[in-house]
Amino acid sequence: MTTSLSDAAAPPSQVRALDVRLLPAALLTWASVLLAAYAGYRAVLIGALILSVAALGLAVMQPRVSFTIHRSVARVLVAVLLFGAAVCAAAGARAYSAEMSPLRSLAVEASQAQLEVIVRSDPRLVSPGPDGRPRFLIRASARAYQSATQPDQWAQTRGVLTVFASGHAWQELRPGETVVLRGQVSEPSRRDFTVATLFARGDPQVIAESSALQRSASDVRASFIGVVSSTLGEEQAQLLPGLVIGDRSAMSQRLRDVFIATSLTHLTVVSGTHVTIVCGAVLLTARYATGSRRLSAVVTGVALLWFVIVCRPEPSVLRAAAMGSVTLLALISGRRRQALPALHAAVIVLLLVRPQLATDLGFALSVTATAGIVVLTPPLTDLLVRRRVPKLLASVLAVSVTAHFVTAPLIAGFAGQFSVVGVLANLLAAPVVTVSIVGGYAGLLLAPIWTGGAAAVLTVTGIPVTWLLAVARYCAGLPHALITVPAGLAGAGAMVVVIVAGVLSIRFRRSRGVVLAAAAGFVALFVPVKLLSVAGLYGPGFPPRDWIVAACDVGQGDGFALSLSPGTTVIVDAGPDPEAIDRCLRRLRVREIDLVILTHMHADHVTGLPGVLRGRQVGAVAVGVGRDPSTGFDVVQDAVASAGVALVELNEGQELQLGDAVLRVLGPPTDRARFLAPNDQSLVVSITSRTHPWPGFTALFTGDAEEESQQWLLAEYEPSDLRADVFTVPHHGAGTTIPRFISTVGPSVSLIGVGADNSYGHPHADVLATLQTVDSIIGRADDHGLVAVLARDGELVVVGERASVPVS
Repeated sequence: MTTSLSDAAAPPSQVRALDVRLLPAALLTWASVLLAAYAGYRAVLIGALILSVAALGLAVMQPRVSFTIHRSVARVLVAVLLFGAAVCAAAGARAYSAEMSPLRSLAVEASQAQLEVIVRSDPRLVSPGPDGRPRFLIRASARAYQSATQPDQWAQTRGVLTVFASGHAWQELRPGETVVLRGQVSEPSRRDFTVATLFARGDPQVIAESSALQRSASDVRASFIGVVSSTLGEEQAQLLPGLVIGDRSAMSQRLRDVFIATSLTHLTVVSGTHVTIVCGAVLLTARYATGSRRLSAVVTGVALLWFVIVCRPEPSVLRAAAMGSVTLLALISGRRRQALPALHAAVIVLLLVRPQLATDLGFALSVTATAGIVVLTPPLTDLLVRRRVPKLLASVLAVSVTAHFVTAPLIAGFAGQFSVVGVLANLLAAPVVTVSIVGGYAGLLLAPIWTGGAAAVLTVTGIPVTWLLAVARYCAGLPHALITVPAGLAGAGAMVVVIVAGVLSIRFRRSRGVVLAAAAGFVALFVPVKLLSVAGLYGPGFPPRDWIVAACDVGQGDGFALSLSPGTTVIVDAGPDPEAIDRCLRRLRVREIDLVILTHMHADHVTGLPGVLRGRQVGAVAVGVGRDPSTGFDVVQDAVASAGVALVELNEGQELQLGDAVLRVLGPPTDRARFLAPNDQSLVVSITSRTHPWPGFTALFTGDAEEESQQWLLAEYEPSDLRADVFTVPHHGAGTTIPRFISTVGPSVSLIGVGADNSYGHPHADVLATLQTVDSIIGRADDHGLVAVLARDGELVVVGERASVPVS
């Protein structure tokens, strides 16, 4: 989402005469592609017809309307309408191709198939499977398929696929390779012209290598990453590939969280800064060597193509490269560079060639930041200079402030977050960013041919990289570095209003009274709405409707909800307060429950049961063999009797079918459960889904199981039986959880039911440290309130109600 300072370095005269002639075309293109993605080909083709009729009508009636509309304006309107019709037709054709693909028919039936595909992306490591093997997400283009019903017949097809696959063999795939793979074809989870999602089984069979250029680029990447890993420290080696080529695969979850909190993630995305450095160096060298402007531009274009292949065609890379290409064409033609038309042209071309970008948040952030910098940075710089700020500092400050705030509504709308320290972090990072990137590119060029030289250059480059890490850690550690804001359209709109109000109050003194009055009115409206939200009667934007696992804020106790598919909901424990758990379930829109599991009989797990049963259709309430303390079991019996709900017992080794999911009871051991301490009597259950959000997704619920139970589980079961994507930390994070148990489970997300300022010291610092060592995202009810776990592109995303849980 960054661009180079050169993009913003236009003199004030140019700012006053912005060239926005291509803006309507860019907006029409984006709107048409979005309509095709979300409404389907029929809607967008109807739009094309309407625009064509409107253009024809305006053209026919032009002589009559020339008295009220200037003839040149009418011609422009006709041209815009015809262009809109054309892009609608193009987007409709792409949508039709995706919707009518034979793979979509197989996906609807969740059929097995064998496919021949071309790999389009590097394998991206996502949440591991239940067997502990690494799991990868790969983008691919289908070429042919063979269905299970016609195993001897290959049929040609086209379309973009998302592939999920487990096993080390998938990590070796490279973009451009043609492979044959097998698996279950399912419907795509996102509306971005993806034809289907394939859950692959077995290993891929490579039948054709990638091109020589792609192999060369992969070798360069591998050499560079190898030298970085052997030369720099752990965190430096994780960060530098992201700074140079946008490869964030080595970054730990903790490091990603720090960069998210400080709004520095744009540094690990290839942007206009990178293209400016590469193209500038090549252009100057070629111009010096050849003396020809056009030949230099051609050489630079080839270098830019190689650069894109090395960095991979990610949305930000394509945006930056497209702008660079437009600039090179302007150079060849002898015309002066114009950043804004170049951006608009880049958007149009990229959306027509890669319509998936229309729904990509990274692409939207990149375009928004670039447009904001081009338009707003020069006047803001002039304003700061007039206030006696040194020009260089004014330029850096203007870029940081503009990029941060113009993208804030998008980030708020999609993630419900706002980085308070973002501007400060970017200001502190700015002096070393270019140095780090230049040093990284020097190492990238040297790594394949001279390892020693590359190591020497990268050792020096490690110094500014260390500064970046220190800045990120310091700023992320400041109080309220990352705050939660309303998500969705409401959050984005609110952020726009706040930013506009702030700008008006700074720029115009007379508007400050109006802004203060509006702020007072907002507070007067917001406080009642917030109270209703806390009461569970109204929830603007939170929790999201597509939650998978939720941890309710029930005070010092446990209350978890699991929703693996429509109509399949499981509640695990009810907390100490019926009102708190009832309010949480209303906010989660839970009206029907297949099964309520009470792990053991302590009051902080069972007393809230009447709130769970209140006004809901419940299949059954399940308890374990243990009944201690008896007062807790009495509460359970009274609640189920009053609600007329069945009470069942779960035993070790038992399996239940819950829709598309399987529930396995792992503990406690039936033969001695009654002789264990109440906490170790806790039911430990593993619930695995066959389909949603992906085959093999597993949640492990542990109640208050302490060291004795955990040791028994480790001795009784294979590690693959205990692995889970989502893990409820035993006994509210008490120090009785052993590190080996956590490392064996290896959770991507860990949820802790714990009350704020509790007298037990929960959660224990050692347990939190162990969870961090396995790169688990930690959601805590005391810090975050209600916590919701979602699935996005094969990864788990965690959002919290009060304070933001960093997004993975």
